[in-house]
Amino acid sequence: MANTQRQFEGDAGFIGIDTRGNPATLKQGVLQDGKNIRLDLQALQVRKGLQRTLDDGFVSTIGTVVGSGIYVEPSTGYQYVALIGFKAGVNRFYLFDLVAGNFATNIAMPAGRVITSGSVQLLQAVNKLYILRGEATRYITGDGTVGQRAVPNASPYTTITITTSTPHGLNVGNEFVIETAHAQWNGPTPSNSFVVATTPSTTSFTYTITTGHNGAASAYVIQVAKPVMVFDGSSVQIVRQGIIDGTVFGGTSPTACDFPPTSTAIYHKNRIYLKYSKDEIAVSDYLTDVTGNWQFDLTIQAMTINLGDEQEITGFHPWTRDVMLVFKTNSIYEAKFSDDVSSPDIVLASSYVRALTYDIGCVAKNSIANVSGVVFFLSQRGVYKLEPQLDVALLANTSPMSLPIQKYIDGLNYDYVKNAVGIVWNGRYYLAVPHGTSVNNNYVLVYNLSNQMWESVDNFPSAIRIDNVLITRTQLTNVNNTMIYCSSVNGIYLAEQSERDEFGSLTTSPTFENFPYIAGPPTIPEGIPLEFQLEPSIYNYAVIRGYAKTRRYTFGTLLDKKYVSVNTDVKFEALGAIQTDVVTYNPDTRLTVDTVSSEVEEDNTRRFPIRKIAVGCELDFSSLSGRPIIRSVTIEGQTAGRNIINKE
Repeated sequence: MANTQRQFEGDAGFIGIDTRGNPATLKQGVLQDGKNIRLDLQALQVRKGLQRTLDDGFVSTIGTVVGSGIYVEPSTGYQYVALIGFKAGVNRFYLFDLVAGNFATNIAMPAGRVITSGSVQLLQAVNKLYILRGEATRYITGDGTVGQRAVPNASPYTTITITTSTPHGLNVGNEFVIETAHAQWNGPTPSNSFVVATTPSTTSFTYTITTGHNGAASAYVIQVAKPVMVFDGSSVQIVRQGIIDGTVFGGTSPTACDFPPTSTAIYHKNRIYLKYSKDEIAVSDYLTDVTGNWQFDLTIQAMTINLGDEQEITGFHPWTRDVMLVFKTNSIYEAKFSDDVSSPDIVLASSYVRALTYDIGCVAKNSIANVSGVVFFLSQRGVYKLEPQLDVALLANTSPMSLPIQKYIDGLNYDYVKNAVGIVWNGRYYLAVPHGTSVNNNYVLVYNLSNQMWESVDNFPSAIRIDNVLITRTQLTNVNNTMIYCSSVNGIYLAEQSERDEFGSLTTSPTFENFPYIAGPPTIPEGIPLEFQLEPSIYNYAVIRGYAKTRRYTFGTLLDKKYVSVNTDVKFEALGAIQTDVVTYNPDTRLTVDTVSSEVEEDNTRRFPIRKIAVGCELDFSSLSGRPIIRSVTIEGQTAGRNIINKE
């Protein structure tokens, strides 16, 4: 009888994952699944881990982190991580120096301005860092008549009483902006914290001012909102307020107004683009005025985006030339604001808004990120990308780029997906999302821009939550570009830095520092060798569990095969261990065929038997410790057919 010819099938490298495709028809190099891995140079390796930078003492000082961003010091270009902490009912502003490992700035924020949670954005523009805390929720207007007016109380006139014709719905401590004919009553300003002081009745409330003013009753407009704050390099103050929309008391030319309260803004081409309300966006004048304040014209330099569609603006991003992409929860628009602001007629003639699609939108403003003109974002359908050269009006007819990892998209917690955050870094798009029942971002979806495929789904210890992802250029040794995960409960983590995921508290142990190991001469050692000494203090950590499932190897036929052996090319850069399981189909079996470890850098070509008859065969790789590398894999077998008579 003739022997059936031996056959070989495998992958010389790995380029991405596809959890949705047929395992038996995936292309060479495509994995069925992958967690906590990277595919640089088409070699499969366990990702690097998170390095914690704030110990428990720092975290207990800050409290809960309610806002984070990057601040660039104007004179030196040095970058700091900006944090807003909340503890014991008080907010403080911090600048954390990654190089020195300490706080370069620790200052109080304006009294009465409390940020406990919510959508807080930190935006740097013209050497200042702006703290955005949300749009206005409603307006209260009065005409100066009894029942609808603002009046000073008796001497010393530092208390102002507001009366309303209908219940105002405010509580002590609520913030607001007021515009009246009396400049001294307007606010808030750096010296006047406009916060509700008392509520004598459902139709009256009071606030205080620092300098008394005996004026007559005044008409007013009140904006119930949390005004923007600004860090100018030395202190945090309220951005100048008092002119709400430029059309009532303080407007000039004739519609200039102050920086509106907002939760979403970008600085682009020397102007600030911001979300003004649920359906409106506005753009500032070019640069600040002579007093260093931003001015807006909400009459001709603002746009309403499809009012009444029951959707909300979630974010925007520069697109092509002067065009801005505007994302709502289930639609996308492009808007153009005129660069020539010499006259209202020119502005109105050259500004426009145009719908791109009514079927797809963005559900998480911080998921929007771009590289080389391509804009990524998370929608209800999955992750999409927009490219300028494509007809984006046809976007609704295309499939999401996240289709290969649809099982993870289907598992998102859409009640909290608005907190998802994405960023492009090191040739990849990282998207942190809440998965399963988690209300916090607990998974990171990783898309490899070079391979144009999804690369991994990263998960972390349950103690780690990812509220924001930042990029900073620092002076750390051998690190020119660092990605940072900010956590509201654990502070700052440097991503892709260590051999394991650090979290939790510092632990201590004896180091035997008084018993050094002496390598001869003399040849007799004294004390305990350094490699056996315990670490003096380390964070709690978790071993990174890398996992990869190969495509199904069938030799192109559904006949039974005798799977003989597996060859893997494994490299260890340091201490590590990896386990290989063989999974067969029809019949279905699983067998651990190899576990290999190393304590030093070395290459291993592993060959081990399978001895299984099945229709298909897959390999599962699971890292046990360290960051081992798998460069290639080959399956050897033969078709298990009928006996053939050799006529020769």
